[in-house]
Amino acid sequence: MASILKSGVVVTASEHTPRRLGLGILVVSVTYALTLTVADAWAAAFTVGSSTTEVAERLPVRIAGGFLLGFTLNLLAAQMPGSRRRHFLVWWSLVYLSTVGVIIEGRVFAPNLVPLATVPWDLAAQAAVAATVAASLAFVHVPERTSGATMPELPDARRLLVGLLVGTMTYAVLYFVVGALNYALVTGPYYEQSVEGLVNPPLQVVFMVFLVRGALLSISLIPLVRTVETPRQRAWMAALAVGVLTGFLPLLTQVGRLPVIVLVASSYEIVLQVCPTAVVVAAILGKDASTSFRTEIRQMWRGRSTQ
Repeated sequence: MASILKSGVVVTASEHTPRRLGLGILVVSVTYALTLTVADAWAAAFTVGSSTTEVAERLPVRIAGGFLLGFTLNLLAAQMPGSRRRHFLVWWSLVYLSTVGVIIEGRVFAPNLVPLATVPWDLAAQAAVAATVAASLAFVHVPERTSGATMPELPDARRLLVGLLVGTMTYAVLYFVVGALNYALVTGPYYEQSVEGLVNPPLQVVFMVFLVRGALLSISLIPLVRTVETPRQRAWMAALAVGVLTGFLPLLTQVGRLPVIVLVASSYEIVLQVCPTAVVVAAILGKDASTSFRTEIRQMWRGRSTQ
């Protein structure tokens, strides 16, 4: 398209030049790495569970994670309509709620890597990180003159409830099926031998984890799928965002801590769990989505609007 309509303001393609994308990637990468490093240093000084030496050792990983996050989210933000406040809401909810889910799962399956004493600080620090990333994306990609509502228009209560329930259950089923297969074929011995502190929690705990993570994932996607108008675009944007935020980014931060084979196996396991879930949520709760799930999926496949 030669132009993109943003809440009544037409933003031409020239406003999304490689220079602007490059600037956005740089700003988000630096902002993410710097904010997280400051949070790590503060935690090392005032909380239990980390040291200044660890903070320095993790800096290259933080920089790499910042680049991955910056590259991915800038590509998405450049194609999304909405005001700065809407952009902030979309990216903050995605980044923060995705990270909350990762922290919960990390605490359950790798308690040595996510000590209970640091969880409150981790949650607070990640809220600040998400805010700086979201603000950076909003200011880089949305002209100051752009207006529009902060909150997207939500579907009716029945459809919203159905979308959240189906999204949560989709993730839960995929979590169980894909996770069980991956455990049987690859990762099982590492958990059974407690490699690097990995543990096998009780089944009821695992059950609660995938329900909570599924709900958080579904909720985090609502602002995005209610903002992007075309079915195919919101499907791939949602899938790419959660694939990076819940899979590749957190696993990248564990390089050097967990065996490479566990990181690789976990990456494709997470992608197979979260990306289909994102497509389902986009199909049910997307802006102006068809009341027929089959029709909406067909529109996603064909790349046509339901309008």
